[in-house]
Amino acid sequence: MTACGVVGVGAVGRGFVVSLLRAGFPVFVYDLDAAAAGRAAALGATVSPSLADLAAASEVVLLSLPDTPDILAALDAGLEAGLRPGSTVIVMSTVAPTTPV
Repeated sequence: MTACGVVGVGAVGRGFVVSLLRAGFPVFVYDLDAAAAGRAAALGATVSPSLADLAAASEVVLLSLPDTPDILAALDAGLEAGLRPGSTVIVMSTVAPTTPV
């Protein structure tokens, strides 16, 4: 089954985690807020220690982050480096279509 990573598991991202787990997907999560990551773990997700680890473990990565600078920061902080060839990154944030992701 396709492993999914979710970056940003606050109010919106947690809903993605719930839906993915309910559908039977293995889910890896990362959030700067340890409490939010812990709530996702309580649902059955695996907390990744870093963005690079999440990317390496996931075939599909969903980004649920507040704005473009947060997305670019996550990519620079190890997410992009950890992606495997053929990985899919889906930006779920409301950002300009010209965002360079």
